[in-house]
Amino acid sequence: MRCLQIVLGLFVAMFLACSSQDSSTPAYVKEVERLQKAAKKGDKEAQFDLGARYMDGDGVQGDYKKALEWHQKAADKGHGLAQISLAGMYYHGTGVPQDHRKANEWYQKAAASLQKAAEQGDPGAQSGLAQLYFDGRGVSEDHRKADEWRQKLAIAAEKGDPRAQFSLGIRYISTSGGVPRDEGKAFEWFQKAANQGHRFAQYMLANLYLYYGGSGGVPQDYQKAFEWYQIAAGQGLGPAQYELGKMYCEGIGVRRDLDKGCSLLGPIAEYDRNAVDDYKKHCVVRP
Repeated sequence: MRCLQIVLGLFVAMFLACSSQDSSTPAYVKEVERLQKAAKKGDKEAQFDLGARYMDGDGVQGDYKKALEWHQKAADKGHGLAQISLAGMYYHGTGVPQDHRKANEWYQKAAASLQKAAEQGDPGAQSGLAQLYFDGRGVSEDHRKADEWRQKLAIAAEKGDPRAQFSLGIRYISTSGGVPRDEGKAFEWFQKAANQGHRFAQYMLANLYLYYGGSGGVPQDYQKAFEWYQIAAGQGLGPAQYELGKMYCEGIGVRRDLDKGCSLLGPIAEYDRNAVDDYKKHCVVRP
């Protein structure tokens, strides 16, 4: 599912707002511009986040070359998740010639970087390290160690860390790393993180309300889906604005309003091919 692919590439959310532009500028545009400025100044978190956006076409035109460039910069600074992303690009041949030797080198570097961060309590690192041990990439396959790091992640989530809660929700919805799929548990953890302002959790919670309603104990509630997309979009998440535009155009969870829907879809359609189809359907030839 496209929404899941977007989020799996992004374990770490950035929440800072940019207030120097006109208020009519979409939040996701402000966020991308903020990231670009920070990335150019050498901020490895911004470089990783920007690379992930280019990888997924989130707020920018998808561009594997630029994704590689920014992930490489962050990876060279020791950013473990960027190193995993870079390894994955080489392993699968995404935007670069397939090279398993280089992939393995970066997986090994990622394991070392994530080990340090995970021991310091970083939830994204704990989740990433658990996956590496489960898959045997960069380290010897060891499901016992994978379980140990997942347990530490769960403890952090129970203590109220929204990053850990989001990562745990992803584990339950993605069926990766040996965790049985459980939409109900994913819903619970996304809800906890969303209530603390985690924008990716807000987006995933909205997805569950809209697309998974009635499955695994997840209630279907179009109005709540709309509300959470609205909140996530306000924090600069382009895919949330895309979903909002569709809901306005189709009258799902909100009164149908083509003008509003098309105003939301239009900017997204400039870089997202899926949005282009919806924009043409609802806005170019009005019903």
